[in-house]
Amino acid sequence: MALLTVDRTAGLTAGRTEVPLALRGVRERWVTLAEGLAGAGWRGPSRCELWTAHDVLRHVRDACRLHVAGLRREPSSPFDEPFDARATPPRWLERSAGEAPEATLDELRLLGAEEASALRDRLDTPGQEAVPGPYGPVPWTVLTAHVVWDAWLHERDVAHLTGGGLPSMPVEDAVVAGYGLFIASMVAVQRSHHFELTVALSGTDRDYLAAVAPGHVELRVVPSPAPADLRGSLGAVVDSLAGRGSALADVLEGDPGQARPLTWLGAMLAPPT
Repeated sequence: MALLTVDRTAGLTAGRTEVPLALRGVRERWVTLAEGLAGAGWRGPSRCELWTAHDVLRHVRDACRLHVAGLRREPSSPFDEPFDARATPPRWLERSAGEAPEATLDELRLLGAEEASALRDRLDTPGQEAVPGPYGPVPWTVLTAHVVWDAWLHERDVAHLTGGGLPSMPVEDAVVAGYGLFIASMVAVQRSHHFELTVALSGTDRDYLAAVAPGHVELRVVPSPAPADLRGSLGAVVDSLAGRGSALADVLEGDPGQARPLTWLGAMLAPPT
């Protein structure tokens, strides 16, 4: 049975209980990380070459604020205008230019509590209502998984400034692994390119096997080693899929031709050179 199933039309059909746990874990760890960045640490460089640690925190706060509004069905949406992964987030940051880091962190604390409450209420409501997403309409549960993945990645973008940060929980790793492969596959959807493959990922204390097709990912916990087309370490692969760290060919063993569709997202998200 799949631990997590993400589908671009059906939404999260397995893993609906895992996502709130993963979101709570990453929000709590972000607050702890941010508290350790007092003083000059806020000006430290992140893995996002053009952003400081405070810029990354402001982005995570912005995403949390927008997620809360979406869960509550408020009329505004961050994706009312065409979304560009390189241009849109910096435009959002313009709204809070000059904000004090402490004010950003205080708002993230408050929004995190509101987000958890709004998500509980929404999960009690049946249905997978479609909402605007960064790559077109998706079921609302998919957008929530996107928020977890985004916050998890951005925590890793600044964790080096506090000595490496705290370890993530297995439930977070499962959500970001499944969603990371899903969002990578969505570029193939946009290009009308079909493929099917299996990816084995080794986590901290669990191993996973994902069946991946454009717009659909099923993730299972499996004994190690599991037969798969491609295999690698979970953190390094999720980073690389999002244009961070090493090239996918260096962290994912297997036929480069099979892995090629998964590289397209990283090329879109990587900063311009």
